[in-house]
Amino acid sequence: MSHKKPHLPTKICATCDRSFTWRKRWAACWESVRYCSEACRRRVSQAERTRTKDRPSRQGNARRSPSEEEWNDALAKKGITPDGLREQLKRGTMIKAFVENEVVSKIEITDAQAKAFYDEHPEAFSKPESMRASRILIGVDSGAGAEASA
Repeated sequence: MSHKKPHLPTKICATCDRSFTWRKRWAACWESVRYCSEACRRRVSQAERTRTKDRPSRQGNARRSPSEEEWNDALAKKGITPDGLREQLKRGTMIKAFVENEVVSKIEITDAQAKAFYDEHPEAFSKPESMRASRILIGVDSGAGAEASA
C-alpha cells in the first residue's frame, strides 16, 4: 500500500515504534512531537508514574552510569570477572550469528504448513477469556450509616 501523500515528513513513535506522518495540527510543534497518538502518550506517562512509585527518587531524576568500582562490585557479586563477561558476550554473539546463518536462514515454512500447525494446535492461539474492571461500584442502602459507606 503506497502512501497518498509521500511528501509529508514522518517520525517513529517513541512508544509503539510505528511510523506516523505529519498532521496539520502539529504544524507549530512538529519538532517536539514524539508519539503517534494520545493513547501512546498516556501509556508512557502511566508507565513513568508506575516506575517512579516503585523506585526511590534520585536527585534531579537523571540516569547515571555506575562507576567502574560499582560495576566491578556488581560483577563480583555474580561471580563474574570483566574478562569472563567479555568472553560470555563474545560466545553469545558467535552462537547467535551461527544460528542465524546456519539454521534460521535455511528454514522454509510454507503457507500450508503454517495452516496445518494452526489447525492442529488451536490452544496455542487462543487467549483465555478475561475482563478488565476500571471501576467497581458498590451500592449502599440510603438508611445505612456513614460507617457502611466508607
